Amino acid sequence: MLPENQNNHNIPSPSPIKTTTNRWQFKLGIFLIILSALFYASILTFPFLNLSVSAKLSLTTIVVITGEILFWIGGFLIGKELLSKIIKKLNPKNLFAKHNNLKQE
Repeated sequence: MLPENQNNHNIPSPSPIKTTTNRWQFKLGIFLIILSALFYASILTFPFLNLSVSAKLSLTTIVVITGEILFWIGGFLIGKELLSKIIKKLNPKNLFAKHNNLKQE
């Protein structure tokens, strides 16, 4: 065991995280979250399709499950901190709340 005041130069430092990997993961994550929002928005068109009620219900179920999967995979790729900010902003309780960072006069 080395004394505390002696530096050990033989231990390799951890390699820095590749920024190109983070960049494409971040972009892919944002793309998947936007795609999941488009999946949810497409549900609004289902009543106008010429399908039976059971087919519309099945299609809606598939789209909702796919949208959730895309959202959470995208959230995993962008990171916990940014995902929690996105979820906080999408929370209906916080949509019309006054922000504390505004100057109160």
